[in-house]
Amino acid sequence: MKFGICSGIEKKNAELAREAGFGYLEGGVAAVLRPAESEAAFEDGWALMRECGLPVEALNCFLPGNLKVTGQDVNQAPVVEYAVTAIRRAGKAGIPIIVFGSGGARAVPEGFCHACATKQLEAFVREIAPVAVESKVLLVMEPLSRTECNMLSSVKEAAGLVRRVNHPGVRLLVDGYHVAANGEPLSDVAEAGELFRHVHCATFPARKAPGREPYDFGPFLSTLRAAGYDHRVSIEGDIDWSPTALRTAFTTLTES
Repeated sequence: MKFGICSGIEKKNAELAREAGFGYLEGGVAAVLRPAESEAAFEDGWALMRECGLPVEALNCFLPGNLKVTGQDVNQAPVVEYAVTAIRRAGKAGIPIIVFGSGGARAVPEGFCHACATKQLEAFVREIAPVAVESKVLLVMEPLSRTECNMLSSVKEAAGLVRRVNHPGVRLLVDGYHVAANGEPLSDVAEAGELFRHVHCATFPARKAPGREPYDFGPFLSTLRAAGYDHRVSIEGDIDWSPTALRTAFTTLTES
């Protein structure tokens, strides 16, 4: 496994992360790719990424909450345009992973049919998946905890969507914090293991970086290893950017 940190794309953070042993940063789509802005704005963001000092190998926060994918009066044209721009720019910048969490964009509106919303999301993912393949970018669908989103709120539900879409440009993310928050059995993680191409982790219940509160990452990481997972693992939680805390976080993960 390769370990990284979700972070802004700043030189100071990159240097501290690299010195602690981390291999990459995971930034945000809007900050790096600037899909709602001009090509010149993207070039500026890309330059900052190249200068930060660590590879940026994944991006999260794919869609802003105001670009709704589900609901009665959804207009998918601007959402597709934003998503396609982001994917193509990620490909140009050589960023291989885009995380599709975006709870605000995909959440089922109150009173709307959940099955209908699921079909809308599937249709949207199918439409943009070929662009991902063309751009050599992988979209990874992120199950969120039930308190954060009412759509794809478990590993099992998200795995079902990925299997139905059945496209090489779309795979699954698993976040250890959300699994713990939902009380999902690790057997569900193991069953979906073949689909995982990215991982987020943090302690539970406080959602901190490893080492900042007592929490055993061993069962979660062991389940992933047993399923053959050997890709990236990003810390997505409250980070203490002191050198000592970062080294503790890295050691905690590599020794779990």
